[in-house]
Amino acid sequence: MYQKNGFTLIELLVVVLIIGILSAVALPQYEWAVEKSRAAEALAVLKTLRDAQEVYYMANGAYASDFTALDVEVPESKYFNYVDGGISVAAYHKTKPYLIAYRWQTEENDSIVCGTDSSADIDWAKQMCQRLGADTSIGDQRWTIVK
Repeated sequence: MYQKNGFTLIELLVVVLIIGILSAVALPQYEWAVEKSRAAEALAVLKTLRDAQEVYYMANGAYASDFTALDVEVPESKYFNYVDGGISVAAYHKTKPYLIAYRWQTEENDSIVCGTDSSADIDWAKQMCQRLGADTSIGDQRWTIVK
């Protein structure tokens, strides 16, 4: 008597189909999680810069005008370019169309914002900024994350 060991072709095709469906659902969520962790890196750096500015202000009575005056080193990042623009810092992502920026001022409306400079990339930036905690119902291309 002949005994069958193994799987039929139909069983194998069903398993491959199930794996394909699961990966199609999971892959976009994985990409969002990776992107959010990269953005969290930039957000942490900008929060550190904000805190360093406050320390500098308490010590000197004025805000610093560039990175070199602060007692913090901006880390190298393979995902973000940190740009010092006078009294603002922008972390532009190298592959995805959004930015996280901090503008320090002598007033009480300092904030860290998330957004985009391109109206073509507005949907991606809006989704990313929402995931970072920004209220995207207010404003059109820049949304406050941290005040």
